[in-house]
Amino acid sequence: MRWYRSGDRVVVRGGVVEFLGRVDDQVKVRGYRVEPGEVALACRGVAGVADAVVLPVGEGTARRLAAWIVPARRHDVNVGSELASEPVTVEGVRAALRGVLPEYMVPSVIVVVDAVPLNPNGKVDRARLVASLEGLARHVEGSAPETESERLVAGVWGELLGVAGVGSGDDFFALGGDSFSAVKAVRALGRGLRVIDLFTHPTVRELAAFLDDRDHRDDATRNRLLHRLVDPHRRAPATAMTPAGSARDDGVSGRAVVTVVCVPYGGGSAAVYRPLAEALPEGVEVLALELPGHDPARPGEPTSPLEDVVERCVAELAERVPGPIAVYGHCVGTALATALALRLEETGVPVLGVFLGGGFPTARLPGRLSAWINKRLPADRWLSDRAYRDVLRAMGGLPADLEGAAAETAVNALRHDVRQAQGWFTRRLAEPVRTRLRAPVMVVVGSGDRATDLYEERYLEWAAFAAHVELAVVPRAGHYFPRHQATQLAVLLSGALRRWTGETPGRARPPAFSPSEPEASGGVVVPLGGQVVVPSAEPALVPPLGGVSESLAVPPSVRGRRGRGEVPGPAGLRGFYTVAIGQLVSMVGSSLSSFALGVWAFQLSGAVLDFALVTMLALVPAVLAGPLGGAMADRYDRRRVMLACDALNGLAMGAVALALWLGRLDFTAVCVVVTLTSVVSAFHRPAYLAAIAQLVPKPYLPQANAFAQAGLGLGGLIAPLAGGALIALAGLPVVVGADVVTFVAALVSLLAVRFPDRMFRRREESFRSAIAGGWRFIARRPPLMALAGYFMVVNYFTALTLAVVSPMVLSLGDAADLGVVTAAGGLGAVAGGVVMMVWGGTRRLVDGMVGFVAVAGLATVVTGLSGFAGLIPLVAVGLALRWGSTSVINAHWLSVIQLKVRMELQGRVLATNQMLATAMTPVGYLTAAPLTAAAGALAGSAAGDGPGRPIGLLLCAAGVLLALWGAAGFGMRRLRTLEDALADALPLTEIGSDLDELQEEADREALPRPGHATV
Repeated sequence: MRWYRSGDRVVVRGGVVEFLGRVDDQVKVRGYRVEPGEVALACRGVAGVADAVVLPVGEGTARRLAAWIVPARRHDVNVGSELASEPVTVEGVRAALRGVLPEYMVPSVIVVVDAVPLNPNGKVDRARLVASLEGLARHVEGSAPETESERLVAGVWGELLGVAGVGSGDDFFALGGDSFSAVKAVRALGRGLRVIDLFTHPTVRELAAFLDDRDHRDDATRNRLLHRLVDPHRRAPATAMTPAGSARDDGVSGRAVVTVVCVPYGGGSAAVYRPLAEALPEGVEVLALELPGHDPARPGEPTSPLEDVVERCVAELAERVPGPIAVYGHCVGTALATALALRLEETGVPVLGVFLGGGFPTARLPGRLSAWINKRLPADRWLSDRAYRDVLRAMGGLPADLEGAAAETAVNALRHDVRQAQGWFTRRLAEPVRTRLRAPVMVVVGSGDRATDLYEERYLEWAAFAAHVELAVVPRAGHYFPRHQATQLAVLLSGALRRWTGETPGRARPPAFSPSEPEASGGVVVPLGGQVVVPSAEPALVPPLGGVSESLAVPPSVRGRRGRGEVPGPAGLRGFYTVAIGQLVSMVGSSLSSFALGVWAFQLSGAVLDFALVTMLALVPAVLAGPLGGAMADRYDRRRVMLACDALNGLAMGAVALALWLGRLDFTAVCVVVTLTSVVSAFHRPAYLAAIAQLVPKPYLPQANAFAQAGLGLGGLIAPLAGGALIALAGLPVVVGADVVTFVAALVSLLAVRFPDRMFRRREESFRSAIAGGWRFIARRPPLMALAGYFMVVNYFTALTLAVVSPMVLSLGDAADLGVVTAAGGLGAVAGGVVMMVWGGTRRLVDGMVGFVAVAGLATVVTGLSGFAGLIPLVAVGLALRWGSTSVINAHWLSVIQLKVRMELQGRVLATNQMLATAMTPVGYLTAAPLTAAAGALAGSAAGDGPGRPIGLLLCAAGVLLALWGAAGFGMRRLRTLEDALADALPLTEIGSDLDELQEEADREALPRPGHATV
């Protein structure tokens, strides 16, 4: 079968292609991506409906779905005309749709029309349909509010939503309510109401009855943590669960009920599980956990420790749920879910199974030093609320309509949840003897979720908490699949529950779904110690047990380890620490040598050009060879790559030492050695970073990466200070000799450690493809083109400053002074990064970005004036301000990219911008010498000869020009209006692996769509 990119969405079943709609017709409503064609198809399935059209109306957070319904007609021979076959009412259609669609897909506005208007081309006239909504009274054909509470609720809703005649049967969200207006409604109603209460009682009648009943409840009942989102007996009996063994009869339908306790993701509400609750079959009851301090309508409510929440849940479940219990936790909620399941088993409550979605154990590095650092310098508390909000919105975890105090509550709750989860995992993994779950664990991930990369191996980490672990993969799903792929998740959960409830004591669990089970179509299942089974769209196509599919791309080495169930622990970090220390020493040595050779070159000739060439050759080749180094790290043994790199660097510096001893070291030899070591570093760095993922058990990987990066940054600060001191005290031979010793230490550490065969993240595409794709993305968005062009100029001035500051300091002092000034600049860059972490940046990111370009220009002027006056301490201050401003600029720029470019495509855009920035580096370095000469001529005629004055004058001029360029940025329309002209990148509900397809979809959404109507 041959496929074409037509833009149509289809599903293939048994050789039949079923058309689902157009990719470019997908819209986002209330935070969910919706296909209007699917909703229209459901409308046509309602009894008495002949045709239906569904369109999105409104923009942004006010967008909603509207449906136009055409009743079916019959020919009446008595009157000789067409009559409606049966009465079709708005209330009846809405009730029918609620039975087959998730609540967020039910149209907010339903209009009954005689016929669908067509344009001259015979297509639906969307403009006429939308125009017909103007002035239409928005209310449900139902009874007027009767009780005092109903009138109170109806009045508040009508005022908030601008709806006249709200009836007792009206649904808050069907009337156009969203997350933000729900918070306002709850606050306006008061009486101890929570937002989750509105989600679980969405009609006027239900909420009013709940308020009346709540007034007569005790505090324990009013403050329950667990909430039933959907009545489990409203679903179709054909899909009912019938567990064997101990079960709870509902007393109504005679069917047993399995209770799934759902723990939300970090900062989330219990309401996020409503789509899942609606999708699960009859007999499965969802009790969603509403955590204290997570209600956006109660911003002052305190949060509770994880252990306290677990105890309260256990008590509630003992009181309310006598039957079988399963637990589901998502993202950081997996910690609380695991702790709850363990506690239930400790108290004698059998747990049917545990579902852990979108997350893996994440712990702090063990040891007293790590504990002290995390206690005294908690990085999560430094990170600004804005940074948290931007990350959450980019991933889809924070509704776009949630702002102000409500968003602040969600961010604070997320901080608390992350801290609690990380602390619990750290304590559990550090225990020498751990109690593991007797219940089976199913790890559920989305195939397109970058937060769960390497899931083919990482799901094994849960073997530290359970004896039976299996993996389920939801195809094309992102991180928040309980919201967007609720139906597929429900299939996986119901299938697992059916298998687990069908087991009897002493009977071995089947390793995976059997071919006869229809629920196997939910995704990919990999049992611990079993085979890989890839269910397809049709149950009959499921391969028999024992067959292996390669679609999961599991390496043979990983597949062979499955039966062992590797359990992560602190002991697995010894190899990492050994290698990390050895490589840190080696990199500090390399930085010492690069610094010393640049100083030696300038002191040998006194020429700015010589220093600029050496510095440029130490930077540019590493950037140009970086893509090749990354490809080699992906394809070859990283330990061998690192050994080869350290050996080459050691030999190169040994040759320098020999040339120094023989007195034959010259400028050409220095350039060759610096170029060689720069190229080698392009292979060494990516191999080292990739090796961290192999050396460290994955629960400790985030902090291990932070440890490695901190080591590199610390080395960058230490090297100039140590290099300057060593050159001043002992000269270049000692520095070079010390570098050779560091390479020997690095080689010994590598030879002493055996690298485990763990998976690591690989590059998704070649550098060439990334650059081409990134360029297409930028070129089709003029504001991003303006941004790229603007920063090419900024990067030129940055390169020029780097090229001339060191020669200026050396002309005023010695190598020790240069070491101090360089270290001060590094500290300034660190300080700028910390400021951005805490501050978060200006409200409009472009303003902060452009404004600090001007600040960087003024800091360059301060540096130049200090050099002109011969004041080295002020040069250090000016350079610290310059590089601190650069950190702030880069943070603002990166935030713009992260907000306006989808996460999957950011690598392309960043690679292209890096290429453009690198292109300006040689220009800045090569123009440094002639510009210094010109400044020298001017300085000599104006103020006489003096050390540092020509370069100081050049820096003053460059600083003034950069400050003016920063001010000019405010007048560039495309740059100034970038945040308004480009819509924020919305997270995808379905994520494919083809980056070109993802980019084409992003391009379609970026362009105005013809016929798109707004109200």
